[in-house]
Amino acid sequence: MQKAQVLYDNNINFRMITQKCLDKISPLCTDIRLASFDVNDIEERSIIIDATGNMTVTARDYASSFSVVSPHSKGHSLNLTWIDLLGRENHTVVVLMGLSRIVEIVTEAYKQNIAKSLPCAIISNASRPNQKVAHCTLETLEEASKEMIRPSILVFGEVVQSLQR
Repeated sequence: MQKAQVLYDNNINFRMITQKCLDKISPLCTDIRLASFDVNDIEERSIIIDATGNMTVTARDYASSFSVVSPHSKGHSLNLTWIDLLGRENHTVVVLMGLSRIVEIVTEAYKQNIAKSLPCAIISNASRPNQKVAHCTLETLEEASKEMIRPSILVFGEVVQSLQR
């Protein structure tokens, strides 16, 4: 129950999850800044995160693994150690509380030669009645963010295309 509470407290509402998945997610209990999951290691492959607009982060046609990260470290310092994950093939990156750090995220992504065409989504008020989703690319992320409010979650990867269907 403690693991589920940590996920809930960080706006990650898992609709369907097995105990084996919770065991994989346990790093979130001690360090929410970076937790990666490979679906080959997880028995239940239908992880659905309400916080990402009912998108399956490992939708079969788009991704086989995902990471949940935060751009914030202890003392409100910037954490961008995860940016290289944006360049992984068949990978989804979910960024918690990322709206206020979009400029820094985009700048670092360009420094690391991440494709400007990388699909992105900004989900404000995820899983709430006033949820709003903006679809964009890395190149248009800053502009799209101007219409969004906190709390927001950023989603990077080809899986974003499944939201547009």
